[in-house]
Amino acid sequence: MQDWAQAMAVTHSPLTPRQLEVLELMARGLRNKEIATTLGISPGTAKNHLSAVFEALDVTNRTEAAMALSEMQESDVAPDDQVPGFGARPTIAILPFDNMSSDPEQTFFADGLVEDLTTRLSAWRWFPVIARTTTFALRGKAMAAPEIGRQLGARYVVEGSTRRVGNRVRINVQLIDSSAASHVFAERYDRDMGDMFGLQDEIVETLVGTLEPTLVRIEAMRTRHKKAETLDTWETFQRGMAHAHLQTAEDWETAIRFYDEAITREPTFAPAHAARASAKFATGLQQIAVLQTAPVTAEEQERVTLAAIAGWGEAVESGRRATELDPLDAAGYVGMGAGLAMLGELPKAIAAIERGLELDPSNAVSCFGLANILQHTKIEQTPALYERAIRLSPNDPYLHHFEGALASVRFALGEYDEAMRWARRSVDRQPEGTYGYRPIIAGCLALTGQLTEARAEVADLRAQAPDWNLKLARTLGVEAVVDKLKGAFHLAGWDVPE
Repeated sequence: MQDWAQAMAVTHSPLTPRQLEVLELMARGLRNKEIATTLGISPGTAKNHLSAVFEALDVTNRTEAAMALSEMQESDVAPDDQVPGFGARPTIAILPFDNMSSDPEQTFFADGLVEDLTTRLSAWRWFPVIARTTTFALRGKAMAAPEIGRQLGARYVVEGSTRRVGNRVRINVQLIDSSAASHVFAERYDRDMGDMFGLQDEIVETLVGTLEPTLVRIEAMRTRHKKAETLDTWETFQRGMAHAHLQTAEDWETAIRFYDEAITREPTFAPAHAARASAKFATGLQQIAVLQTAPVTAEEQERVTLAAIAGWGEAVESGRRATELDPLDAAGYVGMGAGLAMLGELPKAIAAIERGLELDPSNAVSCFGLANILQHTKIEQTPALYERAIRLSPNDPYLHHFEGALASVRFALGEYDEAMRWARRSVDRQPEGTYGYRPIIAGCLALTGQLTEARAEVADLRAQAPDWNLKLARTLGVEAVVDKLKGAFHLAGWDVPE
């Protein structure tokens, strides 16, 4: 079903699709930084979009804007037909890329990109991809995206071009929502040709790593306005994904409820089982993380720990069920591996996530998950994996975790300048949610002789979380990092209790 935001973007709404997204998140109570994190934009850009929304709607505050949103949601919007043959699950069509070079032989390079991109996106499993033979039949035909979408039964259309000048090549790629005739994503890559096959692999990996989370986010946004009782299985699943992107304890629990409902509707729907595994893992992680900053009794700590362990057990079972239903869906292996890792079964966890990464090499979360496990055994291998996750998904909702984890391992390896750089980027990106990475900044300052600044940072940390101690830090932290922090804080005048 076409959602109200897209329909009005085409017809009578004064707002762009992105402004409609910002408006809806604002109406849910999210602040600018939270809106920015959800949409993968900067807080400044979110603020600019809100200003444009207020001006376009002729309102002066958030309350009035939310009322205007409610009025728009109640307006009549003609429904869209479901994609033929796929029910409510949207389909992607990757069109032949245009060769803008004077050399006709470069068409082979462009066709190779499309073929590999089609193969890799098909391996993702969550979205059907139109076969290459079908899309290539449209080569040279001047057709608008909505017409292509109708002809192929595709909600999303990927188009692009390549241009070679000398030994340089420029590749432009766009993702278009054909139902709204709007651009969802556009990117340009400038590279030296060098090894043509290596370049092709690099571009395809980066593209898939960006397209996958973008498509999930856009699909999740489609469901926000609909009443829960009107959702089908796919939409119910995507409503869960919309809550999961917000990453709060309440939203994780809500996401799990939607995944459970999707599974009740369609027990063999593997993506819901896989997403449930990741949500159960994240919920347990969040429960344990609270222990690092909040004063709790021994009894409360035991209760929370047992609840987290139970959740990780559920993550393993949900992930295993997903892999049984669809052995080629990478997400199930990743969720199962994350749960196994928290239960201390590291070899099994590594095997599961490596299988997920083998199935979907462009999945940034898989790179992040594997690196998190290897921190405990082969820490020197982890920086490359974290950097790969950051490169693959530069707008990921978990980006601050990617950056913070990279800061931690750089710190453990004694690379303090790099550790400081990544820790500050993480904390600046998500100040409210990254206490776990803030101590890295103080540790780097202390161990590089900047003791005055280190003492000031430590004082701020202690004021923010007076109950923080090494025992709690070790519940999630890597020993090499925690031990080094202990010595650094001693230099800064704080002997952290165990």
